[in-house]
Amino acid sequence: MSSSAIVFENKAVTIYWNQQDKYLQVEWKGYASSSDYLAILQKQIDLTREKKAAKIIYDLRRMGVVSAQDQKYTNEVYFPQMAASGSKYAGIIIPENVFGQASVQNILGKKNEALFTARLFSGASEAISWLKQVA
Repeated sequence: MSSSAIVFENKAVTIYWNQQDKYLQVEWKGYASSSDYLAILQKQIDLTREKKAAKIIYDLRRMGVVSAQDQKYTNEVYFPQMAASGSKYAGIIIPENVFGQASVQNILGKKNEALFTARLFSGASEAISWLKQVA
């Protein structure tokens, strides 16, 4: 991540901005309470608007379980707001644990495909390569 700079950090996530390739990278470090989770989502929306970022990488390898209520919020509020903010492409690095994987599958299984293009990856280098190839 040589051309990436930290634009936000707390105990649950670090968010980077890659100026050269114009994408946000959200790296989860662990579990976030519901209030922290919702605040992190809002920060992503704000940064997407501010940076005019059409591309984002969600590194969910170390993300904890997301409650059913927060999964619903992610689908019904967060995804539409991200799309409205200009997000068009999302590279998603899947969680390492089965519970986190289930949360991601529940969220992605319900999201509106028309909002943006999302691809699942097992590692960051694959996700970054894909993002560099898309518009």
